[in-house]
Amino acid sequence: MGWMIGLLIAGFIMVVLEMFLPGMILGVCGIFCLLSAILVSFVQLGMVGGLWTLTGTMASGVLLVLFWMKYFPRIGPGRKLLLESESDGCATAAPDGMEGMEGEAITPLRPSGTARIGGKRCDVVAEGSLIDAGQKIRVLKKDGMRIIVRATE
Repeated sequence: MGWMIGLLIAGFIMVVLEMFLPGMILGVCGIFCLLSAILVSFVQLGMVGGLWTLTGTMASGVLLVLFWMKYFPRIGPGRKLLLESESDGCATAAPDGMEGMEGEAITPLRPSGTARIGGKRCDVVAEGSLIDAGQKIRVLKKDGMRIIVRATE
């Protein structure tokens, strides 16, 4: 019984440490310890004890994942890995009615790049020639997710 409890504790500790020290070595060793503890429980406690250990380990794992999803973004390493603000531009979905609007290329459009149109940063595609950064542009059309632009004179 002592081996089983020791393996369970060691396994959960290694899995938790894997969240902060990535590389899969601790995680794999932790999962190996958990599986070994379940196997030992089947041998020492029989079928019923082994199934209870398996169920408890799986439930604890689910609770650990839920706890991690809720609190990891709030601690130091989580804040460093996640974005803090949303995009204020139209990078994911170009609004309708942009045809004819004018803007300025922020990056060189070769042929794709970023432009400021209507005060928002947008991913655009140049039609025809390359457009330098800082050059004025006009929206020709919206083709699905793409905004097609041309340089103005």
